[in-house]
Amino acid sequence: MFRRHRGPRPTPTPPAAPPNASTDDERQHEFHLRSEPIPTRPVRTVLVDVASDRQLGFWDAPLWMPVGGVVEGGADLWEIVSVRLRMPTASPEEGVRPVLYLYARKAEA
Repeated sequence: MFRRHRGPRPTPTPPAAPPNASTDDERQHEFHLRSEPIPTRPVRTVLVDVASDRQLGFWDAPLWMPVGGVVEGGADLWEIVSVRLRMPTASPEEGVRPVLYLYARKAEA
């Protein structure tokens, strides 16, 4: 019996997508480009001395510092030993905002 040798089979090409079809990621990206951000209150950062439990200073902006990081406070250097973020619960009170506590001890020179 003879067999005819055939060349490789042509692979079918997928149908072309319509020009305005997009992936879920692209649609989500477009949605976020057109949406307005939700207004939020700024984060307040508070530097706290762990030895005396006193607030040494604050910033009306987030100061993200890792544990072990060093912050200059006046003439002293403070080493961050713990970090806590307090998020307010939903309430009708105005002025309630997230607070980032940086607990620090005086760094030795």
